Amino acid sequence: MPRIGAGQPLPSHRNLLEAGELDMLGELVNIAQGQAAAMLCSLVGVSTRLRAPRLQICHPTVAREHLASGLGEATEEFLIEQSARLGFCTQGSLLLSVHDRDAFRRELLLEATEPDAGGALEVGNLLMGTCLGQLAGLLGCRAAFSHPRLTEGRQIHWNGQCSTTFEVLLVETYFGLDNGVFDGRFDLVIPDWSWPMLRAALTSLEDDLEA
Repeated sequence: MPRIGAGQPLPSHRNLLEAGELDMLGELVNIAQGQAAAMLCSLVGVSTRLRAPRLQICHPTVAREHLASGLGEATEEFLIEQSARLGFCTQGSLLLSVHDRDAFRRELLLEATEPDAGGALEVGNLLMGTCLGQLAGLLGCRAAFSHPRLTEGRQIHWNGQCSTTFEVLLVETYFGLDNGVFDGRFDLVIPDWSWPMLRAALTSLEDDLEA
């Protein structure tokens, strides 16, 4: 598993997640994202494309640069951020890139007086909420969420600056509608101080599966 942009050296008590643990998390996120994509398809009545998750360990500033990056040319962009606790702590970030504003409003059945941001928040809540909820369920953990924060554009509020965070696990997934009306990227950022909690949740699941 690649490590990029390493800043400060890790204290000796911080162990990197093992490849098997990362593979298991990737499979769980893939399942959860599949459920979220199915919900989106039901909402808009259009087939959804979904890429397999990509996991990497990097410095928080590298993760923040990634979260602030765009997906190419778009008529509108919206960013939804949400913190969650699923037995471990994570920051969710969903970037929605709209390519056809009129079709976007039609797909989401927005009233004339409803802002585009309302539709973006609906998509973000559906995708992020479903994925995080499914992930918590797969891990057998209770889920707690912060209120989602929506920004028009790509202004990131999570700055990754924490005296106890040296590296983060970044999980990125790309999605989109087959008709090209909008696409997006869903990211999870898991700080290294939460990795022991993540490892414990994965170990517990593995033990249950083997029982």
